Amino acid sequence: MKKKRGWKFIDLFAGIGGFHIAFSNLGAVCVYVSEYEKYCRITYENYFKPRHPQLFKKPIHFGGDITKVTESLEKIKANIPKFDILTGGFPCQPFSQAGKKKGFLDEARGTLFYDIVKILDARRPKAYFIENVRGLMSHGGGSTIKEMERIIRKLGYSFHAYPVRASDYGLPTHRPRTYMIGFRNNADNHIKFEAPSKIPLKFNLSKLFAKKIDREIGYTLRLGGVSSGIDDRRNWDAYRMSDGTVHKITVQEAAEMMGFPADFTFPKEISKRQAMRQLGNSVAISAIQAYAAQLLEVINQVK
Repeated sequence: MKKKRGWKFIDLFAGIGGFHIAFSNLGAVCVYVSEYEKYCRITYENYFKPRHPQLFKKPIHFGGDITKVTESLEKIKANIPKFDILTGGFPCQPFSQAGKKKGFLDEARGTLFYDIVKILDARRPKAYFIENVRGLMSHGGGSTIKEMERIIRKLGYSFHAYPVRASDYGLPTHRPRTYMIGFRNNADNHIKFEAPSKIPLKFNLSKLFAKKIDREIGYTLRLGGVSSGIDDRRNWDAYRMSDGTVHKITVQEAAEMMGFPADFTFPKEISKRQAMRQLGNSVAISAIQAYAAQLLEVINQVK
């Protein structure tokens, strides 16, 4: 896709900036960031401040608790500048297998979807791209995602939901997720959107580890960031090599598996456990970028 610079996006529930990297690679410009977690904010600022200093100048568009911004229409408009695309991986634990799967009943996290809705309603961007765990598709017997679709369509946006594996877009990790994409004034779906074609692996585990291993694709990184041992059914960070030795994945290897660029580093304040946790809660950049490219192709053609 030919880059068309100028589209503005906001990065909600930003983590360490996977959406930001993907959209920036395509020429879009981030104008607002929101991330609540202290150590993610440290990592985010460490990487992006030298590259996108405008985000960190006054007025500061690097926000914390998004619920403080969405308390009213006036606050949204005062704090979030105009933009074209809303992006964000809103908290997944309420819908995940690893969590308690309370969904919207999780008052601390499950209702943050409605903060996205408030921002869409107040700012009326051209499009949105949000993601969550694979289990969202089946949560509540499918009723949860149907309710999300109903709410978003009521705002006048279309709603497309896709089950996506990072391994289908070049990365050697399964990382199954749900991607949701839609366009303004399109509740009747007259603006067409199709999932991007799958792409081959850019590299496999043997190349990543520089050691022979009899599998190409790795486990999904765990949010907890804690090792559980190679023989544990919950193992995610230990691999048995072809010669019988055990390899523990490093932070750098984990970052590469998720598609982060070679110059992405963690600041000294971030421990290995925190770094692994942040990567386990991040997005698979290559997969996000493939869908982002399709989204930008569509809005490039829509008046």
